[in-house]
Amino acid sequence: AEGSEVCFGPTAVIAIGDIRLALRSLPGYEWDTGMYTSVGLALRHAALVFVKSSSHFRVAYGPHAARILAADTPGATVGNMRRL
Repeated sequence: AEGSEVCFGPTAVIAIGDIRLALRSLPGYEWDTGMYTSVGLALRHAALVFVKSSSHFRVAYGPHAARILAADTPGATVGNMRRL
């Protein structure tokens, strides 16, 4: 999409077999699917999409998902408040 470099910084897609990794240089929130579509990746063709986001990704990515798995990773935005 036009202007994706402004939002994500320089971005590259790395192919490893059937796996496609969209790597961007700037951090950001996954509030829309533009991270993938701006570099030519179609969510409908993906068996798995990983989004590093605490919860707000659900509005944009939820309609594309058969199910959502939430990882309980360490850090300031940990999903399990007892681990904070």
